[in-house]
Amino acid sequence: MASEPNDPNPYAAPNADRAHDPSRGARSPDTPKQRGGCLTALLVLMMIANPLVGLMYLVNGDAIQRAIHAPGWAIPVLGGASLLNFASAVGVWRFKKWGVYGFLAMSAVALTVNLIVGIAPLQIMIGLIGPAILVALVRPLWSQFD
Repeated sequence: MASEPNDPNPYAAPNADRAHDPSRGARSPDTPKQRGGCLTALLVLMMIANPLVGLMYLVNGDAIQRAIHAPGWAIPVLGGASLLNFASAVGVWRFKKWGVYGFLAMSAVALTVNLIVGIAPLQIMIGLIGPAILVALVRPLWSQFD
């Protein structure tokens, strides 16, 4: 099967011009990475919300600590986790596997702190929705991640 008329190689491999085939897990180096609308929206939300939450912990940490009866170390840990979540969102935006792993690790840290502090189980379960959505949205795109 011949390729394009101006192609110097008339014996191009079949399907050489096909775009990314998700069933094969391979992606042509020429094919641009695409994250999709839902993942884009989630990442934008994460990049807006996490710095604001981190700032809230920094500015109102004492009031939050009293309201949830948390030990003194919990607020800085949660604030730091929110800032690391921001960095992880940037990593996922740039198709880096460490971004996904970082977000999951910080979710585990937040889960552990929430269990220690005594947050209601329903609130803890709601906190696991974000990581579940991220994994569901990233999984089909995993072959694009470095």
